[in-house]
Amino acid sequence: MNGAIPSSNLVTGKIRERAAHVLATSTRKLSPSPEHDRLTTIAAWSLAHCFAGLRLNGALPETAHEDPEALARNMIRLFFDDAL
Repeated sequence: MNGAIPSSNLVTGKIRERAAHVLATSTRKLSPSPEHDRLTTIAAWSLAHCFAGLRLNGALPETAHEDPEALARNMIRLFFDDAL
């Protein structure tokens, strides 16, 4: 290999960069103060990914017939309601 990054890795990298930007920008609105921005981003990311992982792996069978986006929004409101 000549050291070039395969195009699929470039695309994945750009998608990750964009997702990180959207997440960081959005969570700034939820953060109680600028010094908590990074912690708020980690909390929101963790909450969303844990929920998605649990749901996709069938660990939340009682939610199988619910709209996952609406369920996630309601769950996020429990933690960040004052900021929304």
